[in-house]
Amino acid sequence: MVFKSMPDRGSGDMTPGSSTSEMTEGNSAYNRAIQYIYDEMMRNSSGKVAESIRAAWNMEGDENTGDVSKGGKAAALAIWTAQVHSGGSWDHKPKLAAMFNMEKMGYYFRMPGSVRPDGAADLLFYDIFSNIHYGYVGRASGIPSTVLMGGQMIPLPGVGLVDRGDLESIRLGMQLYDKFGADMTSSQLNLAVTEMVKEWVAAGGRG
Repeated sequence: MVFKSMPDRGSGDMTPGSSTSEMTEGNSAYNRAIQYIYDEMMRNSSGKVAESIRAAWNMEGDENTGDVSKGGKAAALAIWTAQVHSGGSWDHKPKLAAMFNMEKMGYYFRMPGSVRPDGAADLLFYDIFSNIHYGYVGRASGIPSTVLMGGQMIPLPGVGLVDRGDLESIRLGMQLYDKFGADMTSSQLNLAVTEMVKEWVAAGGRG
């Protein structure tokens, strides 16, 4: 589950046994994590690997046609898969786990300012950042949305089963690239994630 609203456990902590200082750290951890993934998105979308994927994908012509199991498209997806598979360079889950001691934080980031009068807080599972990166960099690499999201979609980085929240966060990454391209700012990324979470809250935490 990418998103959940969790009730206060008496002290307002993120996880059972966590301290108030850890809850505060959870707020700043989210801000640092989203800046980290923004930097990763900018670097990887304009890097040599993405360029190689684009070149291979377009080797056979129009990006929206052709058999993805053959030729340049197959080569492009092989490069892509090597990057996003579990433990690959673009699988950010182990990196985030190490950077933010995610086990201590229950593998969730608390959204800043999300504690409501009933004591619930909005928590984002740490794989959301790799999902958004997946969508954004996938589109920057020239892979069509239909391939990234459709039946041809390869496994998500470090993820087993894919739920609705995973797909929606991938879609957000794709939409951000399609709207802003390489000119996206960190503020635009942050706002987009915040708006997505608001939609999930309004829908009863469906993420």
